[in-house]
Amino acid sequence: MNQSPGGQSPNRGPWGCIVGLIVALLAVGLVVVLSAAFVAWIGFRGVQSSALSEATRSQIDMLENAVELYQLNLGSLPPNLDALLTAPADAAAAEKWKGPYLHMPVPADPWGKPYQYEILGQEDFRIWSAGPDGITPSPDDIKGSR
Repeated sequence: MNQSPGGQSPNRGPWGCIVGLIVALLAVGLVVVLSAAFVAWIGFRGVQSSALSEATRSQIDMLENAVELYQLNLGSLPPNLDALLTAPADAAAAEKWKGPYLHMPVPADPWGKPYQYEILGQEDFRIWSAGPDGITPSPDDIKGSR
């Protein structure tokens, strides 16, 4: 086959060794590049997730401030977040209304889901996001500071 009659491999000359070395270096380089790309992708996912969570907290803070201002002006909590945009139908409440309390429609969270709003008592409420999984309650829910 490829062996000489004495049982030794035939001499491939100086190019055979160089080609083998180049192939080995290319293989090692490919592994390094793929590993670096994977590590960068994992790092990006962590940064992206953190940024989305921070954006969610900022939006919740904005909504909480708007609800508190509504409550301060009208003496009661809004029935829902959309009430921050339109004056109440009740004439006495409409007279106290100084809105709109948001300068844009109520935003969806960064994952495209509506923010959750719950009145807990006469003066207490909470706003939260269902988080990346879109399920509430779950461990990844993002709550406001109240």
